[in-house]
Amino acid sequence: MNGQVAVENLNKRFFSDSGPLEVLSQININISGGEFISLVGHSGCGKSTLLRILAGLETEYEGVARLDGQPILKPSLEKGFVFQDHRLFPWLTVAENIGYGLPKGRDKAARVAELIELVGLTGFEKHRPSQLSGGMAQRAAIARALGTSPKVLLLDEPFGALDAMTRITMQEEILKIWEKEKVTVVLVTHDIDEAVYLSNEVLVIAGRPGQIVSRVEVSLGRPRDRLSSDFNHIKRKIYRYFFTEVEPPFAFSI
Repeated sequence: MNGQVAVENLNKRFFSDSGPLEVLSQININISGGEFISLVGHSGCGKSTLLRILAGLETEYEGVARLDGQPILKPSLEKGFVFQDHRLFPWLTVAENIGYGLPKGRDKAARVAELIELVGLTGFEKHRPSQLSGGMAQRAAIARALGTSPKVLLLDEPFGALDAMTRITMQEEILKIWEKEKVTVVLVTHDIDEAVYLSNEVLVIAGRPGQIVSRVEVSLGRPRDRLSSDFNHIKRKIYRYFFTEVEPPFAFSI
């Protein structure tokens, strides 16, 4: 499994009756296989649009996006996508949702059981989405996205609707999954703390049209201490791209 993602000179605009709307401008990205990358920025800067391009859900743009050297032209089993809302089928059980789309055969049940154990849902195989907490439903959605062993896992604010404590728990879970599956992960988030905690590198997107204004390497060991000065030094560096005239909304010394 490689999972190398490359974006070259990408520009994206939407068209409406009022004229073209520039969304992304001159985006260039090179992600090595197995990396964990986060995209952060204000609402409307084009983060989710870029993720949809990487998923093959948006195909009208200038430039090129590639996965392992091949142009991304449409959705495929090589790319797993998890939305902010879980989008599970309400009439199916957890096991049926996770197995949906997997090829039939004697290995299907074993793969579903493996994924259920991976995301910590053992014992909830026969539950339906309405019987699950928000965090559990997102675990099932992540398991479904991993079902086909994709090369890249694309996460669009998957924990945004969760309470703070559940969100932290899910961050730990996604790290365990990433380390076990060795999959490339691209996460869109508004949460800078989350981005620094999870990522090898944080790409800061700003402006309209959105442009990559900084690439912040997170060279901290794991597990990471959110209260350490090194951790907060990186957070402060990222915050400065969004709050250039005021101090970030937290205090610490660096």
